[in-house]
Amino acid sequence: MMSTREKHPKIHRIALVDNDPRALDSLSAVIASKVPTAYVVWTATSGCEAIERCQDANGHVSLLILDMSMEGLQGPATCRRLRLMDQRMPILGATRCVCAMAR
Repeated sequence: MMSTREKHPKIHRIALVDNDPRALDSLSAVIASKVPTAYVVWTATSGCEAIERCQDANGHVSLLILDMSMEGLQGPATCRRLRLMDQRMPILGATRCVCAMAR
């Protein structure tokens, strides 16, 4: 009988960028448990760090999940810089919305 790993080889390389380490841990866990063909190759806690990692020739990723509302270099600026560097990997912009109800 084939194991789950043999049925779904890990072929999608995901990179995560978020200034909150807890968010990185949570998203990594979700990817590991819910996307059997993907694995997280690296994480970064800033836009500058993400740009440096993307410049590495061995850092090819299938998808970059990028927090849009980080401190320092924000997600949209990080995305623009990556595109200016001719980085063509797909980028998924994400953010958390904190909502409060008025009483």
